[in-house]
Amino acid sequence: MYKKLAVHIVKPLTFLFNFILQSGYVPSDWLRATVVPIFKKGAAANVENYRPISLTCTACKIFESTVKTKLLTFFATNNLISSNQHGFLARHSTCTNLLETFNDWTSNLNACKETVVVFIDFAKAFDCVSVPKLLFKLEKFGVCGNLLVCIKSLLTGRTQRVRVGQSMSQTRPVQSGVPQGSVLGPLLFLLFINDVSRFFSPSAKCKLFADDLKSYVAASDNSNQVNVSLLLEAITDWSLTWQLPLSPSKCNWMIISNRLPSQTLSFTLAGCCLQQTDEVKDLGILFNSRLGFDSHITNIIVRAKQRIFLLKRSFVYSNSSVLVKGFKTYVLPILEHCSPVWSPSAVGDILRLESVRRSFTKSLPHFDKLSYAERLCKSGLCSLERRRLCADLVLFYKLIHKLIESDLLSSITFEPSRTRGNSLKVKHLPARLNLRLNFYTVRTIRVWNTLPEAVVCSDSVDSFRRALCDINFSKFLIFE
Repeated sequence: MYKKLAVHIVKPLTFLFNFILQSGYVPSDWLRATVVPIFKKGAAANVENYRPISLTCTACKIFESTVKTKLLTFFATNNLISSNQHGFLARHSTCTNLLETFNDWTSNLNACKETVVVFIDFAKAFDCVSVPKLLFKLEKFGVCGNLLVCIKSLLTGRTQRVRVGQSMSQTRPVQSGVPQGSVLGPLLFLLFINDVSRFFSPSAKCKLFADDLKSYVAASDNSNQVNVSLLLEAITDWSLTWQLPLSPSKCNWMIISNRLPSQTLSFTLAGCCLQQTDEVKDLGILFNSRLGFDSHITNIIVRAKQRIFLLKRSFVYSNSSVLVKGFKTYVLPILEHCSPVWSPSAVGDILRLESVRRSFTKSLPHFDKLSYAERLCKSGLCSLERRRLCADLVLFYKLIHKLIESDLLSSITFEPSRTRGNSLKVKHLPARLNLRLNFYTVRTIRVWNTLPEAVVCSDSVDSFRRALCDINFSKFLIFE
């Protein structure tokens, strides 16, 4: 309705928003939310396995969008948001978060160093934010005047009710937290958790994606126990100071090494013993303590085949073009989520992944007697291996042209050649281990340096992606 009536309501909305900013107070209707529980994972009967999403007034969301845009510009200009944060920010993603961490971990292994990683979970993080302390932090950032009063008005005096099906609960006051489902809420949470790593020791690094925190310490000696204990003490102290409770039962730690453990380690967080794990799922990617992705590949293959089965059952008539479009829409996202992070180098894993598209195209009507290459050509598809390679190159293009923000760029050295290669040729990175040789930047450089000048200097990401379609990558691929 707002989009269709935009021309007619833009003027009254402008008057309303200006009046709110001048007075510092928002309408009381904007403070009422209907909460819809969204299932996350685990037992469906457990209420803690649901995410509370607040449905608020649309006009309020438009107003929050204007405020958020100005705040983001202010924080970016003054470089106030931590570079370790990758959640809810432009030019950041789960992929940039994971690539930066795996870059550090593989570099440590290549330098004969072990890495101890702790995965921290905050209990109901968005709902437990202390509003007075959040406002205190905003004021320290430089947010003041009527805007600060306005944000305070948005966060205090809120009420909510829960809707399940057609049933509504009674209305209850909201004592703390930022509403999930609002426009401004995620940014306010990022600002609240922004300084969590400020008191970490110099030996510790961390990466954040909203409230998902992982911190790690690398060492080539027996100092892991002391360094990690200091790190956990700093996290506990920050949690107590800012009243954002931890969930120790959901926290764990892992030691990343390609050798047998030389010592027995144990850690405690908030008085509870942390559990060690050999395999963890972080931001949708499953990996083990040797940075292997076998379980992840097996998992996505199973999920993709289940989705293909459901896709075929959903259509009474088997139309090839419709099924192919359904495959692109519902199956490819499973097979390609953060593929630059885990893209396999082993022939067996490449064949296993390719078998998903191979079996799907063979089941299409009148495709069973064609070869795999002919089936791909007839359906207008390409191999999954080629798609992963193109995804690597597109991300590398964004990295080189600074369309994304990542510290990976600091490890890249340009080496332009006048006789061969392109003007954006990158120096090959040395590596001792195959694990490091197969890491994203190292493996992608080999292909990037072979691209023509006109391709690497494309005007946009779309033109670069289109230019890749005409390049022969047969010497880098099993399935071209």
